[in-house]
Amino acid sequence: MQEEFKQKLLDNGFEMDKTLARFMGKEDLYEKFLLRFQDDKNMEKLKSAYENDNMEEAFFAAHTLKGVVANLGMEPLLEPLTPLVEKFRAGKKDDEAEAYYNEVIACYDNIIKMLKNR
Repeated sequence: MQEEFKQKLLDNGFEMDKTLARFMGKEDLYEKFLLRFQDDKNMEKLKSAYENDNMEEAFFAAHTLKGVVANLGMEPLLEPLTPLVEKFRAGKKDDEAEAYYNEVIACYDNIIKMLKNR
């Protein structure tokens, strides 16, 4: 992993120490999985379920996405995603859930943009 990209991740709030430990210190392996994140379909599933008021499917997509995000150390996305998952677990689509959802979308878009421009 190039130092510039690594610094960009750190500057954007990624949890590098614990995450790299999970990847046995192999930065190239971590980078490989980070780049694969762009192909993950859980955000598409989340958006579709949310827009169609299918809170059960929204919960499953958000919960799965949360696991992927946590394993990749994406703290900026994990922060709004965690309470969103709990809202969906309770089947709620209220103003607070809407605010978390919009924050998740914005964080996700920023991460995808950063990964594409690495």
